[in-house]
Amino acid sequence: MTVTRPSTTPRASRASRRAAAAGWLALAAHATGACYSYTPVGAPPGTDQVVQIELTDQERANLRGAIGEYPLRVEGRLAAVTDTSYTLNVTSVESVRGEPARWAGEPFTFRRSGVSVLRIKRLDRTRTALTVVGGVAAIGAFIASRSLLGIGGANRDPDDVRPPGPPGPVQ
Repeated sequence: MTVTRPSTTPRASRASRRAAAAGWLALAAHATGACYSYTPVGAPPGTDQVVQIELTDQERANLRGAIGEYPLRVEGRLAAVTDTSYTLNVTSVESVRGEPARWAGEPFTFRRSGVSVLRIKRLDRTRTALTVVGGVAAIGAFIASRSLLGIGGANRDPDDVRPPGPPGPVQ
């Protein structure tokens, strides 16, 4: 005979832990993306740099179907630069509707005349600093709210044991 025991963890506790985990995951995802920005460059950078190109209207029409239905921006690692083209190992293509499509680093060559803007991915020191400060503050608030270091929370007398229920006069 198998005996099943009811869970000793209340459902609200599980839900709050799931919500906290989702919150931390969202913060981590935001923090990793917040540390970088794309900066327009005049001259093409060296190869092996992560870049983003924005296509001209004519090039979008020329490439329709080859890299997506309505491609607008393409991100990838710059593999080769010539006088007339850029070859990228493509990691994502964003459509004019804002819909991203992930790629696995397949090489694709773009005509330089079809690129309206070339941006390079760089570490943004200001965003990084703000993200670190925000993360430290969030961790500090979490620790204080849980009384993990003996600070914060209710100050209770361990000898004051009252039955559950509405507060009443002390006898």
